[in-house]
Parts: sequence; C-alpha cells; structure tokens
Amino acid sequence: MPFFSAIANVLGVVLGGVLLLASWHWIFWSIAIICIPLSVVSAFFTPSTTGLGGTGRTPKFDYLGTFLMISSFVLVIFGMTQGNIGGW
Repeated sequence: MPFFSAIANVLGVVLGGVLLLASWHWIFWSIAIICIPLSVVSAFFTPSTTGLGGTGRTPKFDYLGTFLMISSFVLVIFGMTQGNIGGW
C-alpha cells in the first residue's frame, strides 16, 4: 500500500505542473471533467434503499438539522473572512 501512496504523490505533483503550464484554469475544469461523468455513472450503479433498517419506511428530511448545519457553516466562514477586518 505505501507503494501506491508514493506513486500518487509523484503523479500529483507532475500532473499539477503540467496543468499549470497549460493554464491554471484547467485545474478547476479537471475537477468538473472527472466529477460529472462519475456522478452520472454512480446514479446508475448505486443500489436503491429499502428504507430505514429494511422496514420499508422512507426517511424524513431533517429540516432543522439542515438549517443548523448551513447556518453554522455560514457563520464560521463569515468569522474567518471578516474577523480580521472587525478586529476579532
């Protein structure tokens, strides 16, 4: 397993340099080029679920948890970006 990690470290630096020589914009496009086809393929190969614990019940969407998570992300990012300006 360490062998594959070493190869990944070397290839990451080399491919990053090649992308940087082409144009730094390709760094962002390479992510989209990889993720969009993988998302489509995973939609077809992901097995469907039978519900909660095999009971057949559909899980409910957690509105409160989603609201709290998004709010906490926004507040943390706001604090990190604006903290220096406000003297925090």
